[in-house]
Amino acid sequence: MVKKIDQSKQLEFWLDDHEILIVCSANENAKIIDINIEEALFSLAVQKQLFEDKGKKIRVLSNLTSMTKISKEVRDFARTPEGLKANNYVLAYALVATSLWSRMIGNMIMSLFKHGYPMKIFPTEEKATAWLLAQEEG
Repeated sequence: MVKKIDQSKQLEFWLDDHEILIVCSANENAKIIDINIEEALFSLAVQKQLFEDKGKKIRVLSNLTSMTKISKEVRDFARTPEGLKANNYVLAYALVATSLWSRMIGNMIMSLFKHGYPMKIFPTEEKATAWLLAQEEG
């Protein structure tokens, strides 16, 4: 069973039976989602809280289907010590990209963010979940 654990203005945060944090659009009919610094900070706070609640690093699945832009402020923040704190909370990060545009966004995320954990792009949530479950804490 998937359980909704939080929501920001544009994003919803769900926890599945495998304790994978699923991040997706709060409005599944949305065609455009621009991720701004407020959304990025909220997402980081949710990840930190889940890490603290579980006492271990978390697996994250982010559905990029509706995402169209990541603000310059978020891109700059990702390179700061505060932005790199996700390395403390995340075990592995799967990006689901079902279109050419969302794959381009996913590739940009992977190149912009210095992450200390495995990150990979998948065409379906099923493939992303299988890969996340294969990732083990070191």
